Amino acid sequence: LLLNFEDRRFFYHPGIDPLSVIRGCYQFLKNGHIVSGASTLTMQLAQQLFPGKRGIYQKIKQMIRALQLEYYYNKYDILKMYLTYVPYGKNLRGLVMASHYYFHKKPSQLNSDEQLFLIGLPQSPQKFLNHRFVQKRLDDLAKRLKTKNFKGTIHNKAYPIPKKSFHLAYRFLKNTTIDSNLQNYILSTASIPKDQDCAVLVVDHSHQHVVAYVGSINCPYGVDMIQATRSFGSTLKPFIYGAAMDEGLIQPHTLIDDQPISIQGYKPLNFSKKFHGTVNIEAALQLSLNTTVIQVLSRYGVENFYQKLKNIGIHMKVKNVSLALGLGGGGLSLYELVSLYTSLARYGYYQEPSFDSKGRKEDRQFLSPATCHNLLTILQKTQQDFYPRIAFKTGTSYGSRDSWSIGIGKRYTVGVWVGKPNGMPCPGQTGRTHATPIMFSIFQILKEVSSIPMAAHEESETHHHFKPHGHHTFKMLSPLKDSHILLNKNALLRVEWAGGSGPYYIFINDSFYQKTTQKQYVAKIPVSGFYHITIYDENAKKIKTHCSIECSHETYLFKKASVY
Repeated sequence: LLLNFEDRRFFYHPGIDPLSVIRGCYQFLKNGHIVSGASTLTMQLAQQLFPGKRGIYQKIKQMIRALQLEYYYNKYDILKMYLTYVPYGKNLRGLVMASHYYFHKKPSQLNSDEQLFLIGLPQSPQKFLNHRFVQKRLDDLAKRLKTKNFKGTIHNKAYPIPKKSFHLAYRFLKNTTIDSNLQNYILSTASIPKDQDCAVLVVDHSHQHVVAYVGSINCPYGVDMIQATRSFGSTLKPFIYGAAMDEGLIQPHTLIDDQPISIQGYKPLNFSKKFHGTVNIEAALQLSLNTTVIQVLSRYGVENFYQKLKNIGIHMKVKNVSLALGLGGGGLSLYELVSLYTSLARYGYYQEPSFDSKGRKEDRQFLSPATCHNLLTILQKTQQDFYPRIAFKTGTSYGSRDSWSIGIGKRYTVGVWVGKPNGMPCPGQTGRTHATPIMFSIFQILKEVSSIPMAAHEESETHHHFKPHGHHTFKMLSPLKDSHILLNKNALLRVEWAGGSGPYYIFINDSFYQKTTQKQYVAKIPVSGFYHITIYDENAKKIKTHCSIECSHETYLFKKASVY
């Protein structure tokens, strides 16, 4: 129908129909004005892709673009693009949208008369900018078609176009991996207060495909809360412990003291405001204790952990890299957090989830398989009143502004965020009470089983006691060896180390910089380049590292830090 109406010789011309051009020129010369434009479907597509003011020069450009399109695409691809971009008035574009809007149907359900109606509609799309003109045009065409035994039903009231993946639509997907049934279930069953919102992301980590993407439930046209940067609360604790396990600093049964602490002036408290004394790492993670994770992060090195995330593509939004990072002192999105949690189910390999069934991105090792198994085992043992017994972690940001719950099953990873998009507090709300029930309802519909998606690993049963920062061997913590560091305009590089006996002597590129009793130093690095950093303690023991530094604001002179 479309080709008979618009371009009968579509499969035979190279984008320009010479016969139509000759006919159009003859009619113009005979009548003194344009009677037919001689535009082929390919030329009409060129007009949509490369719009311009109508006229002879624009027509010539259309012809050139049409020839280019015909050269790079086959006829069927051009036909698909035309049906995708053709205007139907009221900012409607594409056959699918027009079919839903005017007939309440999918294109495959249209009868021949309804197809004819939609084919004729784009002839004068400018008349469809106002709803009254739309309705008038519909009535006129309906009367004309009814005289030809029109069998379609043209609705006087526009049908609401499906908005079940509004935020996802911005990604312009062609071969989406979204499960529409799961998407509909989440939209119809997730129940939250009217003044709050909820975002849900579900990833099939067996293929690393996104299967459900709900950026907002109460505000379908609002902010995409899957991509919004929010305080992540306690959700990074498993990865802090995991990084320390891979360094050999701790194991699940390592003992650690949960007590009041003060590290570099930072004095965190537990969520319950209570302390549990000596516990093992497994219990510390299950209870989500704050003091213990800060001790581990301090010993591992906060700069090291920040850089470890950055190395796999997780770019945390943070003003100052400090120990507060361990308790939500930075910003991440639900998309980034769920992506990170899928690595636990993928033997420690991080890969950004794909929305395209044909897409596959690079794998990057983040944690060891043994550590991932240990973490999943601990998280699955967490006391819970939910079924199935999925390995999961919750998080609540300061002031209960963000509630998180992220779970890992045998095949799927589900992440849920609940809160107010404007960042206002939600008193009394936690990840466990508000986000976790939604997450488990999704796991139930997915029919996930209570199992850890990897082989068991024999772990050490040693119960050594964790030694806080400053009680271990002389070791460089930051910057990491062979790392690439981008400094801001202040060009300040933080150097951290552990152990040894002070005072310490700092050398950069074999030049003496500073003597200090502290286990950290901030050096002025105004020039980009490759740097060797060496630190000696009072016993002449030394540690060293080297890194590449890029300064965003360089000066011409290299000035040492003042030494007297």
